[in-house]
Amino acid sequence: MGRFTGDILDPTFTFGVRIVKMGMALPRNQAVMVLTRQVMAAGTSVGANLREANHAETRKSFVRHVEIALKECCETIYWLEIIVGAGVVERKRMESLIQEGREIEKILATVVRKSKQRAKA
Repeated sequence: MGRFTGDILDPTFTFGVRIVKMGMALPRNQAVMVLTRQVMAAGTSVGANLREANHAETRKSFVRHVEIALKECCETIYWLEIIVGAGVVERKRMESLIQEGREIEKILATVVRKSKQRAKA
């Protein structure tokens, strides 16, 4: 269907790369490694699901992939906040990444809402 352009694909790619780099910089102990795997899986899944949505064959499939990307974005923010809350990284070092996730979350929520409204029309 090819609905997205670089306006959202590029930021989600950059977000995924930043998540990976952040994960590589975290301490290497057992507890943090569990958190790292979780945040990296969710954070890189956002852009991957949007790319799948871009090639969806139906509107329903498109919306479903964007919904998955939205859920993964929300989960990423959760894991970032857990990392901060557990004292692994100071909030000020993580704030821009959390904010970036929230901005992507808002965009994706809007896409889902508008796509569902169009489907009803």
